[in-house]
This record gives sequence, structure tokens and C-alpha cells, in this order.
Amino acid sequence: MRPYKRLENYLHVQTTASVKLTFDQMEGILGVPLPPEAVCQPEWWSNTVIDGSSPAMGWLPAFRRVSRVVPGEGVTFVRCRLSDPDFSMLRL
Repeated sequence: MRPYKRLENYLHVQTTASVKLTFDQMEGILGVPLPPEAVCQPEWWSNTVIDGSSPAMGWLPAFRRVSRVVPGEGVTFVRCRLSDPDFSMLRL
């Protein structure tokens, strides 16, 4: 299973256009701690897929993209369409 599949599953069933999660909530969903850089480096939350283990594989397959990162607090994901630029490299 991909490292962020649980986050993908969680986001996939959310019905709101925007989902805000604290880092603690995400760790609860994932069942493991986030890497330290996820909490303090907003660039970790890039909507770019580098490889199959890229963190973005936790939200892009759920048709979400990161819209806001607040270091030390959390992340906001927003619903997107497959035609949006963030999905150009994604192969589902």
C-alpha cells in the first residue's frame, strides 16, 4: 500500500469542497507520525508527483490539492477536477 493511501481514502469520502486537517488529525488518519519536514516546511506539501511514494499521492488521487499550509498547525485541501493543472502528471 502507498504510504499516504489512508489519507487518500479519508479525503475521497469527504463531501465538502474544502477539508482542513491539523497535523495531529492527519497522523491519526495515517496511523503513523508525519515526517518532521511535513510539519515545518510548506514545500513538503507540493501538489507535484515525483514518484509513486510522493506525499501528493495522498491527496491528488482523491481529487484534492493543497491550498494552504500553516507550519506547525495543519493543511487545507480543496476539491479539484482532473483537468486542473495539478493533475497533469497524475496517472490513476
